[in-house]
Amino acid sequence: MRKLNPNTIIKLTRFFYSKIIPYLPKFSNRGRPKIYPDHQIISMLLIREMFSLPFRETIILSRDYFKKVPSLRDFHYRARKLKHVIQILIKFIHDYDVESIREIVDKGIKKAVKKVIMENGEPARYIKIAVLGNGKVFTISTTDETGSMVFIVPGKNYSFSILTEGYKLVSSNSVLVVSCPSQNSFLWGPYITDPTTNSAYLNFKLSKPSTASIILTDGNGNTQKLESRFLDTFHSINLENLSPNEKYSVLVKVDGIEERCGFKTLGSRSFKFVIYGDTRTNEDWHEMVCKEIAKEKPLFVINVGDLVENGESLEDWNKFFKAFKSLSAVSPYFPVLGNHEKNSNIYYQAFMLPKGGGDFQRGWYSFDAGDVRFIVLDSNVPKGTSLFEKQTKWLIEGLERNRDKKFKFVFFYHPFYTNTPNEEPTYEESWRWIFEKYKEIQSRCGFLRSHPRLRKIFEERCNLCGYRWWRCPPWVLVFILQIENIFLAL
Repeated sequence: MRKLNPNTIIKLTRFFYSKIIPYLPKFSNRGRPKIYPDHQIISMLLIREMFSLPFRETIILSRDYFKKVPSLRDFHYRARKLKHVIQILIKFIHDYDVESIREIVDKGIKKAVKKVIMENGEPARYIKIAVLGNGKVFTISTTDETGSMVFIVPGKNYSFSILTEGYKLVSSNSVLVVSCPSQNSFLWGPYITDPTTNSAYLNFKLSKPSTASIILTDGNGNTQKLESRFLDTFHSINLENLSPNEKYSVLVKVDGIEERCGFKTLGSRSFKFVIYGDTRTNEDWHEMVCKEIAKEKPLFVINVGDLVENGESLEDWNKFFKAFKSLSAVSPYFPVLGNHEKNSNIYYQAFMLPKGGGDFQRGWYSFDAGDVRFIVLDSNVPKGTSLFEKQTKWLIEGLERNRDKKFKFVFFYHPFYTNTPNEEPTYEESWRWIFEKYKEIQSRCGFLRSHPRLRKIFEERCNLCGYRWWRCPPWVLVFILQIENIFLAL
């Protein structure tokens, strides 16, 4: 597929958008905020598709071409609203004079080919490289099987930047020379997310792009061999056709090294699970807590938010997964979005979760385990927005559909009650009436940056039973609830 530079994409989109305006429905709802023109959002979507970029990277790239760019949430929202406009645009381009399009695209464009090799002389295959003109990203290309990349020349003076994680540019003369770590290692995991009665996701991240071999063994010793053939640093593999309430062990082999993890599929009515949170600092404390939790071997663990200090920092995420390693080896993980995650694309890459809603349909979600319904909300969604109303509607509809569940637990980061109301949003007015209506909800769990004097308020209003209270740095509150066969630690 021929790749156009972003300037050409923007030029084409603006040209054709002006042509289709008369064909748009008069009262078409194309979303807000209107400060971002329709042709800008469509251009950004086309840039995303052309260069296979995540939404967040598309926004970063677009800053070089537009004075203002939307937030990740606004970009998602406007993209959904403009779906019908894009369909009209595609049809119009399809019916347009081909020679006219070719003239618009080809005028003034010069292409070049560059060879890219590793330090040992081997072709650098399937590496994503940005071409910079005047210090700004002009276009992005990917090397092929032979290590060659075709790109559009931005002018006399241009440079290159390696985008594929794990690779670094060594020299950029007639041939680009890149390097990567000589020895591979596991930076994250392996770890399990989104376990169900018959499936789970296996995830891990490497220091060096590589394929991987996986051996899955059930409780009876039956083995299944799998391959992850993508040459990448991050891998997420869907383990399917599993048996309910069955123990599994996983062996991951990469470049002569290997790591293990284990888990148990859902399906039992009696199980143990652990809830904790605010692990963003003091990695040594976090590692200690993880080791203690791992001894209990819970069916799964829920982190109620603020997993890391800065959700956009890979270094912070590497620290998190290093501290989390002992726990990830024995129990699947369900996270809740806190404010420090910053709705980062790294968060959504790291955790494959049940399909719900919000960004990537994983901002909020729910799942069942035995007679228990678990609901995870995103309290970072601004109150009063259509997205917040959509989440609230989703919550109510889910509770209505699951009235038969014996227990229901709802988790969200920002609490109803806090001693810093001016610093953190509270949701008592928006959501408390829902919990009072559905009285069978057993708890409302969230982060509480508190002072001990709030203890009495929390006791009276949250109606928790059988708990012990203590606080662990940094700002972690822990409760223990015993409800029949269910052990809950928050």
